[in-house]
Amino acid sequence: MVPNERMAVLQICKYPTSQNSSWKARLGFPAGREGSMRERPGRQEQFKTNGLVRTPTTLLLVPYVQGPQQRAGRRGYNGTADRLVAVMPLLESFDDALAAPSTSSPSPQLKVVGGKLRTSPADWANLQTNLVSHSHGLVSSIYRRSLSSSASWPYDPSSSASGSTGGFSELSHAATSADGLPGWVCIKRVSPDTQPRPHSISREIALLDSLSHRNVASLLAAILDESDPFGASVDLVLPLYAVNLEEVLEEPSLVSLSESSAGEVGRAGKSISHLWSDSSPSFIQSISKQLLEGVAFLHANSIAHRDIKPSNILLSHIGVVKLIDFGTAYTTSSLKDPLSPGVDLDAGEREGRMVCQVGTGQFRAPELLFSPIGGYDAFAVDIWAVGVTLAHFFTALSIAVVVEEQADMPDLDVQDERKDWEKAFSSNAPLSPSSSSSSSNSLYWEESEPEPPSPRTASGYIRTPLFTSDKGDIGLAASIFALLGLPTDVRDWPEAEHFQPPLARLPFAPTHGTGLLSALPLFGGEQESSALVHKVILPAITLSASKRPKASELLAAL
Repeated sequence: MVPNERMAVLQICKYPTSQNSSWKARLGFPAGREGSMRERPGRQEQFKTNGLVRTPTTLLLVPYVQGPQQRAGRRGYNGTADRLVAVMPLLESFDDALAAPSTSSPSPQLKVVGGKLRTSPADWANLQTNLVSHSHGLVSSIYRRSLSSSASWPYDPSSSASGSTGGFSELSHAATSADGLPGWVCIKRVSPDTQPRPHSISREIALLDSLSHRNVASLLAAILDESDPFGASVDLVLPLYAVNLEEVLEEPSLVSLSESSAGEVGRAGKSISHLWSDSSPSFIQSISKQLLEGVAFLHANSIAHRDIKPSNILLSHIGVVKLIDFGTAYTTSSLKDPLSPGVDLDAGEREGRMVCQVGTGQFRAPELLFSPIGGYDAFAVDIWAVGVTLAHFFTALSIAVVVEEQADMPDLDVQDERKDWEKAFSSNAPLSPSSSSSSSNSLYWEESEPEPPSPRTASGYIRTPLFTSDKGDIGLAASIFALLGLPTDVRDWPEAEHFQPPLARLPFAPTHGTGLLSALPLFGGEQESSALVHKVILPAITLSASKRPKASELLAAL
């Protein structure tokens, strides 16, 4: 250990330190000393030991500095300036009153709060072990969990998961019956206390419990875990499906392209390529019809998804579409909170105070970008997203080009005398020769625009987006108007009269647009795809929400 330093483990508690100050004496802090600490990376709050403290799930092992630095003006431990030595997992509390229950045995704090399998909570304790990271959502972590010793990932048509299920036979059967991969389940883990509005795991549980349709993912169980005194977590147990539509759209074989040398051999998208090997148009038609059947079912039950996009559309190994992620869904029906019995969910939105921060990127309907007074039609928002999603079957698919993240600095025969931290500080901004310089040896340099991040896909291919959303809502609106045009008459876009700002004051020049078909180069007018493009995609991607067809009408058009 460095001289004049000693290690101090700071306990974060839910009480003011004036009521729980015994730990100071145990750690040898002088009376009256105050300290501060930072939470783990990714959180911006600073936690202080001399007041009410909010609780992260880790403790920090940090140096407590005495000596010259303290005499220079520091007051005791300063977590901002001193070197962080280690991050430790949550330890048992120093005080018996805060001691967490042992994790060596099934926690009595597990509670089944939803799902089709209402077995004893103790039966789920072992399910929370041996989890493998699968993907990540905005407010969730997704894991896959093997139930069979012979289960493999990605899906392999030649293999079977007929091995022992380790006491999960009922769960395995339920997952397989819901078109899931044999021998697997998926676990979506969410901390309900950290979800930003309008995300709600309670809403997702309540809705999935009330729904039963082949094109909506089945909720096998929802488990509330309150064993951690610093915050509960909820696990949604669902069947594991082979692939999502985003991965399928990036498969070169879907559009008869050759494999990329950068593509991964064992990837989820390729594992179900047999589904379209005979006929891509038939596969696309099947996916489109199933998606519309699922959305039409939701709308018939007064539910709007509000976040339809390729990554929220899963495909089973037998080609069945499954809609997932209902955390931001809207419903006109009253829902009860499964985590807080007796509490009504979403009363505010039903009263007209609708949230516009829903949807993802280019799949967001234009009305969401301008916060219309009085709300919007959530069901029409779904129709727009369905149209944009299906349009990606016909946008360009090209090899993902690797972009260098930093340009090399030419040799100027000048020694770089900057300190290491100065070099690191400026390394994020690549340097390029000044445009006014005609010589590569010029000593004058200017900061260039940073290159966009390199696209990374498992297949080595990437789809050209229908609209661009990387420059925020204004940039997304501009790309929408570039294709669809921007009318000047409110009769062409009635909802725009209630936008903020209204149509007449939108900061865009009126334009006729280049037309949606100009962005669909893979559609050549083929008869197999003509009905999908002209009777579903084009009508769905209409500026005016009131002019978009209903899901049932689009389904009938196919």
